[in-house]
Amino acid sequence: MIDLSINNGLMVDGSGNPGSYGSVGMEGDTVHIFRGGSSDIEAAWGINARSKVVWPGFIDVHAHSGLMILAEPEHHSKVRQGITT
Repeated sequence: MIDLSINNGLMVDGSGNPGSYGSVGMEGDTVHIFRGGSSDIEAAWGINARSKVVWPGFIDVHAHSGLMILAEPEHHSKVRQGITT
C-alpha cells in the first residue's frame, strides 16, 4: 500500500515532452509514477489533483535563503512549498 497518492493531475517531468495525466505515489522514501487511471492504487492518504499540474522531483535551484537554513534548520518556509532538496 502506498503512503500517499496524488491522483488525476497533469504530470510534467521537465523533459520538454507534453505532460500526461496520472498519479504520483509516495511509499517511504520512494516516489512512484503511475500513468493513466488511478482507481487501482491503494493509498493510506490521497490528494485529488484534478485541474492541477504535478511536477514530481523538481528541485528549487534558485533561492535566496541559503543562510536561513543555519538559523532555522527545519526551514518550514521551503518545505511548505514542496521543496525538499
